[in-house]
Amino acid sequence: MSEPTASASDHPVDPATAVRAEHEAAAEAAEEMAATDASDAGHGTAGHEGGHGEHGHEDEALGPLDWGAWGAGLVGVAAGLLVAAAFVLGTGVVAV
Repeated sequence: MSEPTASASDHPVDPATAVRAEHEAAAEAAEEMAATDASDAGHGTAGHEGGHGEHGHEDEALGPLDWGAWGAGLVGVAAGLLVAAAFVLGTGVVAV
């Protein structure tokens, strides 16, 4: 007959050890991401400075205005102001 093997549930884990392991895993992941970001900096394009500043792509034109989205946004702001006014009037902060 074989002897039972110990499982993770048989032995309680020290909380400090668990936290330390999580921090080490996060640090390793951060180092890997930094290495990946550094290797992708050139994008493989000749003459590209590597940064993504506001002056990187002057030749790109803006698209047309989405009037429906702007209208919906303005209706949402107006509705929010009406709700705020209702709260103010309902709490009696301002007498009408």
